[in-house]
Amino acid sequence: MFEWLDKRLLIRESLCKPSLPRGRSSWQYFPGFMTFLLFIAQFITGIWLSFDFSLMSMPDNTSIIFKFHHVGAHLLLVFMTLQVLRNLFVGAYQQPREFHWLLLVAIFFLTWFNYYLALLLRPEISEKTYLAIKWLYNFSFMTSYLPNDGKMTLPQIQNIFILHALVIPLVTYTLFLCYLWLLQRTGLECRSKD
Repeated sequence: MFEWLDKRLLIRESLCKPSLPRGRSSWQYFPGFMTFLLFIAQFITGIWLSFDFSLMSMPDNTSIIFKFHHVGAHLLLVFMTLQVLRNLFVGAYQQPREFHWLLLVAIFFLTWFNYYLALLLRPEISEKTYLAIKWLYNFSFMTSYLPNDGKMTLPQIQNIFILHALVIPLVTYTLFLCYLWLLQRTGLECRSKD
């Protein structure tokens, strides 16, 4: 049975082949490595904060886990942007890595969208945040999620929390695992040596 699966999925080869070329370390791999670590950190701290979340009261903004999650989100956006730019500049969108590129861009936009959803979960929304989110949602079908007077209603908070903590991360982490799987199978080199 394993031989049948291995012929089709190349499991043994992907487990034995190192993903980083031996003897080659470069600063170019740093944004991807940090993005990987920050995705794991966001996953763990997000689960931790989900247990403390209540629709009646916002999570304690002074807790160390909240601060890790908050700062980790900003760092994730920075390193994710660097990773996308790195892949763009080295030509990682070219054949045979088009699917890698599409997955990375989808993960990038989902991460930014989830960041905007997190802004909506704050107890008081500043005017700048409200205008930025309103501009974003004017292009979408989700205008009913916007607060009318700067305060969120309970159903709005519940819907946004479900999107922010369950739906978007589930899709993002699924795409991220597919991206890592493709990276493991094909390696990190962007251009074929022809």
